[in-house]
Formats: sequence, structure tokens, C-alpha cells
Amino acid sequence: MQAFRARRIIQTYTWEIPAPPDQVYPLLCPVREYEWIPGWSCDLIYSDSGVMEDNCIFKTSFPGEGEEVWVVTRYEPESHRFQVVRFIEGSRVVRVDVSLSSADGVSTSLVWAQTITALNDAGSEYVDTFSEEAHQARMSLLGMMLAHFCRTGKMLGPGSAST
Repeated sequence: MQAFRARRIIQTYTWEIPAPPDQVYPLLCPVREYEWIPGWSCDLIYSDSGVMEDNCIFKTSFPGEGEEVWVVTRYEPESHRFQVVRFIEGSRVVRVDVSLSSADGVSTSLVWAQTITALNDAGSEYVDTFSEEAHQARMSLLGMMLAHFCRTGKMLGPGSAST
């Protein structure tokens, strides 16, 4: 029998958001995402403040993904950075590093870097069949929703592709 060998994918996405980092950063929170992501749902497991903070824990369950437990492992609001580790149905772990910066003080460059690591054969199958194009489309839509909310203060309607 061949020993399990973990597989890994590393990706980076960048969004340009028409608002300063101080306005964008608080929106990247499992509680505040109800304001701008249609259909968003999570169970906040632990937070002293009621919103995202260091060591905050929450759960999600997206179609086709199964239950995910998210643990905030770094939370740095003063430097507009955080890290979350997602544990997905015992098949893989995803580390997400998010950083926001601004060259002009008016807009934000948001960098979302993730490392997906398989934990078993099911996780390896996910990595082997991962569609970069499909994931890029989902991430682009997420960036579009955030940009729209920052511009208008309103959630982008379901099925809408315009901002």
C-alpha cells in the first residue's frame, strides 16, 4: 500500500475596492458579511466582541463544500491584516492570509492568498480536480459584491453582474 502524500494548491487574488482600508477591513467579518454577501450564513461559535477578532471561531456550510470550521489565527486591524485557518470536513485545511493597503488613502488593494492542503485521499481528489477558472470566477464575484457595497451601501442583488 502506498503512503498518503498530501497535495497542495497556493493561490493569490487581488481586488481593488473603491473605499479606504479603514472602511473595508471591518466588512471582512463573518457577522458583517451578512450586509454585503447575498445568502451568506454562518454560526458564530466564539467571539468576545460579537464580531471577528483574534481567536474568533465560526462555522459555515457552502453547497458542495460541507461543514467548515474557521479559526482566526491572526487579527491585526491596525495594519489591516488577518489570517484564518479553515478546516473542511476532515479532507483539507485552507490557510487564508488577507492584507489591505492603499496608495492613495481613498481606495484599497485587497490581497487574498490561500493555501489549500489535502489531509487525505478525499482532499487530494479535491486538489487534483480543482478548477482555477471556476474559483477565480467565484472570487471575482466576491470582490465585485464588496466593491458594490462600498460604493453604494447596498448589497448586490442575486444574479446581478453589474456594479
